[in-house]
Amino acid sequence: MFSPCNPAHRLDRRSGLRIVPEVEQIYRQAVAALQQGALETAELHFKSVLAGQPHHLGALNLLGIVLLRLGKADEAEGCLRQAIAVSPSAAPATLYNHAIVLRNLGRSSDALASLDDALAVTPDDAELWSFRGRLLNDLGRHDEALSFFDRAVALRPDLLSAHYNLAKSLATLGQHEEALSACDRALALQPDFPLGWFGRSQILKEAGRREESVQAFEKYALLATPRELPRRGEIIALATDLFSFDLVPFIYPDQAAVAAERERLEALIGTIERRLEVLDHLPGAPAIILNAVFCVAGFNIGYQQKDDVELNRRYAAVLQRILRIQNARLRPSSGSKIRFGIASALLRDHNASRFALEWLAQLPREDYAFFIYAFNADLDEVSKKFAALGQLRQLVFSETTMLDAIACMQSDRLDVFMLPDVGMTPASRVLSQFRIAPIQCCGWGHPVTTGSPNVDYFLSRDLMEPPDAQSHYSERLVRLPNIAAYIKPSSYPVDDRLAFELPENRVLYGCLQSLFKYLPQFDFVFPLIAARLPPSCFLFVEGNPVSMTAAFRSRLRVAFEREGLDFEHYVRFLPRMSGAQFGGLLRRIDVNIDSIGWTGDNTTIQAIEANCPMATLPTAFMRGRHSYGILKAIGLDELIAKSTEEFIDMLVRLGADREFRARVGQKIAQSKHRLYEDRDFVAALDAFLKSQRAACRGAEPRPG
Repeated sequence: MFSPCNPAHRLDRRSGLRIVPEVEQIYRQAVAALQQGALETAELHFKSVLAGQPHHLGALNLLGIVLLRLGKADEAEGCLRQAIAVSPSAAPATLYNHAIVLRNLGRSSDALASLDDALAVTPDDAELWSFRGRLLNDLGRHDEALSFFDRAVALRPDLLSAHYNLAKSLATLGQHEEALSACDRALALQPDFPLGWFGRSQILKEAGRREESVQAFEKYALLATPRELPRRGEIIALATDLFSFDLVPFIYPDQAAVAAERERLEALIGTIERRLEVLDHLPGAPAIILNAVFCVAGFNIGYQQKDDVELNRRYAAVLQRILRIQNARLRPSSGSKIRFGIASALLRDHNASRFALEWLAQLPREDYAFFIYAFNADLDEVSKKFAALGQLRQLVFSETTMLDAIACMQSDRLDVFMLPDVGMTPASRVLSQFRIAPIQCCGWGHPVTTGSPNVDYFLSRDLMEPPDAQSHYSERLVRLPNIAAYIKPSSYPVDDRLAFELPENRVLYGCLQSLFKYLPQFDFVFPLIAARLPPSCFLFVEGNPVSMTAAFRSRLRVAFEREGLDFEHYVRFLPRMSGAQFGGLLRRIDVNIDSIGWTGDNTTIQAIEANCPMATLPTAFMRGRHSYGILKAIGLDELIAKSTEEFIDMLVRLGADREFRARVGQKIAQSKHRLYEDRDFVAALDAFLKSQRAACRGAEPRPG
């Protein structure tokens, strides 16, 4: 959510050893150069000191700071590790700097250990407590982080970073009002604190308060952009427009609002294209422009459920121009194994990348060398399974580190590079613009075209694509057989101990998709079912943030009242729950109502595993045909409607006719085995990758 900022690195003035006369002058020159900001000169002088006195603690520590500021994090880590080895009772500043370097390398867990050593020496240092909270944020432990920021603020009420990072934790936990209060406390201490305004813009964005979010970002841009920058006002205007491109609502009040928002986006991309000429006279994109770019994922655009090819192509062209991408032609490796890389900020237990784990795991290991690039610090059991496939590299991919991360990936001489989830995060959107390998593809973690000229193939699912599907993609479409998923029986956890009560003596319809999948033109479905089946009760799951649920409730209430029905009687909103509890809920509902336009995928598979009857209505794009493909795969065509009228009839019958519902559930139980352990698509994926690598080498693919 928040753009990374560089914490102040501490200067450890303890040398630990007496400076010998012949290096004393060089050491003083190095310190003076560091204080003046002449980092390259300081680096040379400190290295000269260490050439004569390798265990000089002061030089090791200060060189570590210099190298970190120069972006040489690996070298910096080595210097600071050596400083700690020279003096086991190293000063807290050395340990703190080491923790900073480890964090910059994506090693937040290791950084915690170094920081705890520093806290053991100086337990009343507010900055250390605040930084510990930041590390916990990195690791996804936001609840734990709160207490450390509170401790830092208690020790130093004027510590801006503690208030700012407390806001970050609270916002991630969906506590937006509390997060805004934390930002406001920071801004009360220092009204011109740039990151305070940036944090405020992000919180307001997540809360759906678009106009206020833009105003806060403009304030941030004014404070963060150097006054001497030529055409500063135009650059700030461009940055603000880029930021605004991602301010797309989660929930729309009506269908006219969807159309109006699309018109806004198309007009805005035109404005952005015209403003780009302001960058032509600069040697590179200003930091404020890169800040804005790293705020844009484009996630919500796909949920308007329109053809996104042209809009995404235009935005990709904007990024190509901002980033000034110059692509050299890359050659495949010369080894026998295909060098396959995959990169994401979500290489953990997340729907957007979980499918890719089984793709890689099922390919013949003897023919592939896998390189896993995780931009997320919060590694879990799924991350460890990715790591077990090959070499895992934790990288930080941000506006200040992306070129180093790209160089690292390119140095592995990949044959194939895969992005599983372009559109889920700003990192995936930006990275999709670069050429990392001669063959580049994306998967369906976010099933919308990237628009990028550097993504060659979209690996999709044959049963879910319509006949004219190629027109929906800027990439060449590859239709892998069946539903292109390797599913193991009972692969989803189930916990029947629900933390809430369900209505009794009602027909429970599960409407369990994320609320932003429901477009207003289909709201009428629910009250029409209720009018024909009075015992029905529709179960939705609350969204995050709270404002999303409130907006959706208000809109759906109108649809029920239009039919003269009591909304509160028919609709329940369930609290958010764990994945295992969600699996338990699917065993308790009577019928699963698939969302129209962007249908269920993992949810549908889980419902099938629970033998839960359902109905679906396929639409134009693959994202509206997930359930269609799954039901086709197991031979349940009778649950696929051809119109909204047939969809409603089917759902009413499933709810009203208990015997029919039981027969459908039994048929699902007898047929679902067809979903599991599909080797056909694995063989097709393997053949595709081998043929493409062979074509790149100018050779025929080898047999088999």
